[in-house]
Amino acid sequence: MKKVLLYLMLVSFLSLVGCASQAFRPSDLEPSTAVVTEGKIKGNVKEEQIQSFKEKITLVFENLTDTVYYYGVDFTLEVELDDTWYQVPFDEGVAFIEIAMLLEGKAMNEEVIDLADYFDKLPAGNYRVIKHFQA
Repeated sequence: MKKVLLYLMLVSFLSLVGCASQAFRPSDLEPSTAVVTEGKIKGNVKEEQIQSFKEKITLVFENLTDTVYYYGVDFTLEVELDDTWYQVPFDEGVAFIEIAMLLEGKAMNEEVIDLADYFDKLPAGNYRVIKHFQA
């Protein structure tokens, strides 16, 4: 079976009203290594705007092909600073279970992520969730 690795970009805008946490500094973060591939799987965040990182977000994946794809629960959160994407570090001790989820051809899946399970604080900003898909 031919293996194809896709990086799916999902963009979520977080407006943390009244949040006291400091903004990220690029010098404190690792630059993104994601290579975003488009055209096979479409992804977005169901909620139009997130008011607090303590809200759950719903990721929606739509397979635009007849190919079956697999993906896990792991993800990377990235923040945009000065037109560049940076990886947001998870809280200490965060781990993901290794389980494969199936995205059938021409099908849609939803996944709910509770950001507060992974991050103590997230300042206001533009964020994206990176997920890996394999055929």
